[in-house]
Amino acid sequence: MNYPDVAITKTIKPVAGGYEVTLSADKFARAVYMSIEGIDNFFENNYFDLLPGQKVKVKVFTTLPLSEFSNQLKITSLVEGYYKG
Repeated sequence: MNYPDVAITKTIKPVAGGYEVTLSADKFARAVYMSIEGIDNFFENNYFDLLPGQKVKVKVFTTLPLSEFSNQLKITSLVEGYYKG
């Protein structure tokens, strides 16, 4: 499959026990994956497809302060994982 490059945007809102991350994309994003350095985190949902215009909210359980969480949060999709020749 030849998936297009995609721009994924995020907003982060503090909630009880961690943060709510809302993601949206300008194009179809296959197998969106979120990660944070270290093990002090738990994602309510991960590895999902994101359609243009759709918003997906994911709760992340962590004790990281907001600035550190925001800096460490990495969001990728399948397109970043393969070579386009």
